[in-house]
Amino acid sequence: MESERLLNRYAKVIPEVCYDLIDFAEKPLTIIYPKGQFVAKQVLAADGSIGVRMVKDKFCSTLIQKLKSGITSTSANVSGETSPVKFEDISDTIKNGVDYIVNLPLANKTPIPSQIIKIGENSEVTIIRK
Repeated sequence: MESERLLNRYAKVIPEVCYDLIDFAEKPLTIIYPKGQFVAKQVLAADGSIGVRMVKDKFCSTLIQKLKSGITSTSANVSGETSPVKFEDISDTIKNGVDYIVNLPLANKTPIPSQIIKIGENSEVTIIRK
């Protein structure tokens, strides 16, 4: 599986529990792995960890396959502001600060932010966002 190969490339340490979390997640899930590698230092947290979300969206999956690389993104909101639900909700500050915008029809009319779980090297779990 291409996505698992990429995960193994960018996450240096992948505790076994992570594979079950990925397989059984019903909501979007971001896992913070203990050690990242082969990415720009700005992608890593101060402790060297890296957050990765395995995408299920067809457009994102196709883009990743074509690039043969992971992609980095942030939420489409200015820190502290509400996360936008639809394209029109994205602030002009964000829209004017990027090189390109993909404005696809929204398949999921009630999008939810991903859950965020941090996994330690010894499989300890910290829930960052439910």
